Amino acid sequence: MSKIFISYAREDEEKAQTIAQQLEKAGRIILIDRRIPAGAEWAPTLESQLKEARYVVVLWSRHSVNSFWVRSEAAEGLEQNKLIPVLLDKANLPRIFRNIQTDSLENWDGNSSAPELKQFLDRLKENLISPVFSGLENVASGQAITAENLTLIHSSWRRLDKDEEHSWRPMYQIHLILYGKPAVLDRVQSVTYRLHGYPANRIEQQGGTRAQNFELKELAWGQSYIRADVFIIDQAVGRPNPLRLYQFVTLHDSGPRLATFFDRD
Repeated sequence: MSKIFISYAREDEEKAQTIAQQLEKAGRIILIDRRIPAGAEWAPTLESQLKEARYVVVLWSRHSVNSFWVRSEAAEGLEQNKLIPVLLDKANLPRIFRNIQTDSLENWDGNSSAPELKQFLDRLKENLISPVFSGLENVASGQAITAENLTLIHSSWRRLDKDEEHSWRPMYQIHLILYGKPAVLDRVQSVTYRLHGYPANRIEQQGGTRAQNFELKELAWGQSYIRADVFIIDQAVGRPNPLRLYQFVTLHDSGPRLATFFDRD
């Protein structure tokens, strides 16, 4: 189960608690500083929780932008590629965070049943990539696997550290996985990706293992599309094998981390 660290200023505690409670109802494990055990050392405990968390949700406000702890926690989340920022008001964000895609709850009054909160939580749950991916069908033994059973999911985020070595192009990390019901994925033998527009030695790449959801990790500097040739074990006679899937790649400064799909606890 993915753990979420919520960073906020004391003045925004009521809203932070409301968000935490709603996420807990959805089955998420929430880590917030008010729950640090009595007698525990503050800084080491926070550091441990930040490392343990899969995501760091930072609630930016006119109070939190001036908080040393919130700014530090946000920087840690950014450095670990697990920052999910949201605005509670029209705060002027610290410079380092201004170019990161940030959600908004500026019109939320703090009510747990407010439509603004529900819409935000729906977007947040989508960003967190719930392990229950709706709309995909299962298959019985010997039944043909089709595009109704599998899909490609991708995310991306900026890699400022890679710009210089690529002639100062704005570089992005892309992460793509094959997703479907476990019984369907168990019948996938391998996945070969073809990357349109890449150099000849990188056009065709082999996907990862079944345990990694046949992932592809690559760098990108522009929009493109990827074809996946999915080789099926015991595919029904006369049905396509490999099954071909396509994904248009869009680039975002801070997309969700798809590693949450690999959680097995």
